[in-house]
Amino acid sequence: MRCTCMWSVVAVCTLPTLAGAQVEIFETGWVETAVLENIEAPETVRIHPLDGSIVYLTRSVDGLYRLTIDDPTPQLLSVYDRPFGILVDPSDGDIFVSEPVGGMVHRYDWTGGTSAGWLTQLLDGDDDPHGMAIAPADYTGPLVAPGEAMLVDVGNGGGEDAAWSWLLDTPDSEVRVVDDAGPLESAFDVAFSSDRCWVADDAVLHEFTNGGVQTLSLQASVILSVISLPNSDDIMIYDPSDGRVYRVSNGVDTLFLDLQGAPGGNSPLGFSQDGRMFAVADEQRDRIHIFERCPGDTNADGMVNFEDLNEVLDNWNLSVPPGSNGDVDGSGTVDFDDLNSVLDEWGSSC
Repeated sequence: MRCTCMWSVVAVCTLPTLAGAQVEIFETGWVETAVLENIEAPETVRIHPLDGSIVYLTRSVDGLYRLTIDDPTPQLLSVYDRPFGILVDPSDGDIFVSEPVGGMVHRYDWTGGTSAGWLTQLLDGDDDPHGMAIAPADYTGPLVAPGEAMLVDVGNGGGEDAAWSWLLDTPDSEVRVVDDAGPLESAFDVAFSSDRCWVADDAVLHEFTNGGVQTLSLQASVILSVISLPNSDDIMIYDPSDGRVYRVSNGVDTLFLDLQGAPGGNSPLGFSQDGRMFAVADEQRDRIHIFERCPGDTNADGMVNFEDLNEVLDNWNLSVPPGSNGDVDGSGTVDFDDLNSVLDEWGSSC
């Protein structure tokens, strides 16, 4: 027996925000749960793995700041000169901040509340450190060892582009792993999946594997940020020219989120460690958006009911764009994991 429901091919949740702007999310199962206002020009944002707080950088009022959803009053942690990137060590919560103008990476001690230089031996006279990422513990790809970090240098002013491996527990441990003779032109950010390294290089995305490197041309006209998606080999890329975020899966990019109105920012997307929450820094509108997973909700209406069950059954055992057409867990296949998620959350709302 079939349950009565309304059908749509792609679920789009449009959420009103300030000044007539809207947020559109193109994957099912996500709900905007908070908009943190009056946050002056946030550009790079992360969700801290130890306490779930929001840490972000701004160049408008130079520094690293912290706030929580319950208390969105910004707390200045440390002052930096036009910082760009954030990396948080999940083991102890220490925060690494790249400072292109100063030509170095700083470490903010999460427990002690002090900041000091960490990577200070980059290229002489041409240090433009930008994005950073940690290779996962099971990493089998090139350039760095599992658990090591990587930093990319954008090569401003005609300087050399580069990528460096380094250690989270050893200062000045940087080792150059990609030099200016490689494919990099304006390397802004880096991310890892289980067996490959991704570098956002202005208008293209480089994919480094043990078999070599290939360059992907995607929908985004500018790729300023790339970030790993927790519990998945997919990644997210950000285009600051139009404020769109894309999920990249198996070399194919699918529109994930549209902030409508070019929010600017450097690396404005940050996920929680379990992948159930993400934050988006909206620099031009002085706010941070918070989205959370609504388990079992396939059509983003905030309820788990027969419409969601029918969406799963109608696409059973099909390969679909991740997060669409009944794919609750974003695996790209509609299967028992998605069915169980709907049944486990049956009747709930969020």
